[in-house]
Amino acid sequence: MHIKIKNPAVEKVLFACSILFMLFFFDAGVLANDYCLDPEKPVECTDDSVTGFDLWWCCPDGYTCGTMTEPCNESQSSTTTVPGETGTTTTAVDTEFLWKQVINGSASKSDDEASSIAIDENDNILIAGFSEPAGSGRDFTVIKLNGYTGDVIWQDLIQGSSAQGDNEAKAVVTDSGGSVFAAGFLSESGSGQAFTVLKLNGDDGSEIWKQLLNGNPEEANDKALALTLDSEDNVVSGGYLANGSTGSYYTVVKLKGSTGKILWEETFDSPSENNNAVFDVIVDKDNHVISAGQMGNGYGGSWITVMKLNGSTGRTIWQKDIWGGDLRKSWAADIVLDHEENIIVAGTLAYSGGINSFAVIKLRGKDGEQIWAKDFFGSDLSGYNCAEGVVVDDQNNIFAAGVTKDLGGYRFALMKLNGNDGSKIWPSGLSNSPLPYVTASATGLVLNEKKDLFAVGQIPCSETMNYAFAVCVFDPGTGELLREETIPGTAALVDFSTGTAAAVDSSGNPVAAGVVTSEDTGNDIVAVKIGLYDDTGIFPGTTTTTVEEDNPEEPNEGQCFIETVYKGSLSEEIMLLRYFRDSVLLKSPAGRQLVKLYYFLSPALSRFAEQNKRFEHDAKDILDSIVCFVRLSQDVR
Repeated sequence: MHIKIKNPAVEKVLFACSILFMLFFFDAGVLANDYCLDPEKPVECTDDSVTGFDLWWCCPDGYTCGTMTEPCNESQSSTTTVPGETGTTTTAVDTEFLWKQVINGSASKSDDEASSIAIDENDNILIAGFSEPAGSGRDFTVIKLNGYTGDVIWQDLIQGSSAQGDNEAKAVVTDSGGSVFAAGFLSESGSGQAFTVLKLNGDDGSEIWKQLLNGNPEEANDKALALTLDSEDNVVSGGYLANGSTGSYYTVVKLKGSTGKILWEETFDSPSENNNAVFDVIVDKDNHVISAGQMGNGYGGSWITVMKLNGSTGRTIWQKDIWGGDLRKSWAADIVLDHEENIIVAGTLAYSGGINSFAVIKLRGKDGEQIWAKDFFGSDLSGYNCAEGVVVDDQNNIFAAGVTKDLGGYRFALMKLNGNDGSKIWPSGLSNSPLPYVTASATGLVLNEKKDLFAVGQIPCSETMNYAFAVCVFDPGTGELLREETIPGTAALVDFSTGTAAAVDSSGNPVAAGVVTSEDTGNDIVAVKIGLYDDTGIFPGTTTTTVEEDNPEEPNEGQCFIETVYKGSLSEEIMLLRYFRDSVLLKSPAGRQLVKLYYFLSPALSRFAEQNKRFEHDAKDILDSIVCFVRLSQDVR
């Protein structure tokens, strides 16, 4: 890149700074090849002899790379495709997401899905679900993604001893040391599907231990459906174990986190053996275990069941069964503790006339006594309604998300309730729900510390009649929809696209996972990250580096030269440079001195750039070159 700067002194300062940056890249083992070419000339996007990577990010603004010999083509987004163990892994960078990761199995039009998501202490992403390989049943799948780039760090595809049986991970958590725990089921030869909990090394995904549980008879199906950790990083899992040819036990098990040894196992029966299951588990401040799900009522249906078990022994402290006005199926989908250790339950209650309610219930934590219960319905009083997710804010207000049935179809439903009495704060009625789509549902809900409310689920695409994986940001005070990002499916007939799980990173940015149906590849696992915050000065998903007292102080607001050039503090370029500063420069004395020099010069350069647009333009060209090398360094590493 050739740049002409009229002021020789300014040219020397900028040139010296850029050379210092480049020297740090040489030290990291990155080749300083000039990939950022003149925008007027063709761009060679790849040099396999050097890096083997598609260097789409070296194109000028508004373009993406063509082939080795073709110029860049106009586009709004770019995609890098990398072959993976089970098929194709695609990382896309577009205007909606910080990153988007789509993963599919090796089978033709494979059936893949994410069921659960977690974030480790370094803001890396863990996803649990299933993936379909060629020639066998589904794989129990756990994937770790780089929280900053969305790149796959590792992917575990686990099968039971039955080659053709289905295997699936239903839940994932990570402990304080970065180890990963997943729960679900594996198909075993001669013993059906086994209730499965396993521990993986967080660095490489290697198995540390695996625990399989079977009910009676052994060849029946047994499944772990929920997972959490107590304060000592011991594992609590819930689900069901077989108790006969068609029946199941409501099952909670506690395992030693370090070894997988069973500390206790509790199973519960009911008059209707075939409707017993745990769908969620949590622990309170005393490490007592609270589980929620359903228990058979003896009439072919079920009621909501919530239990509190002693964390040390598994002994039942209390059990609460809740039912509507009908004996059909009722169940709890999600539970959470408020700040007074009371229990909030989200689910559905059956009522006469074939209707199920969007149900939110508050129980007293110490004895399970019902404080209040609220049922909500859509405008179609003969339809299905259900609360799928629930969270609580610092004022003990409750947010619940799910689906309601209106006369026009199913609706993405979201509401805020007063924690004291369950009265509705917003919306004023479900007919005024924030997302009035014909057919939609919310399946996951999360609230960050900055009080942003995120919901994931499914909404329809009116133009194509497909469904879309959706991530929505709401104002928790008013319920106003602030932002909506979607990934539509492309299948012509059957589309299962939906968001299934959500989490937030340490900066408050939402991460979501689910499935998108493609006409070409079938159902694909998808994960996305939306950028809202960078309050720490580090791009979300990176690790803070602690250094000695000579750490330089950042310039005050309005005095940062790079922010002046890029017109703001949240641009992708600024976040990448901050990441390089914290992960590379601040780790060495020389790097810290370079950063200190920049902070010293930054206010003056910022003022000069505001007064001299030619200088600002030339400086941006140099910074764009540095950004290219930062991106290249991350790919090479």
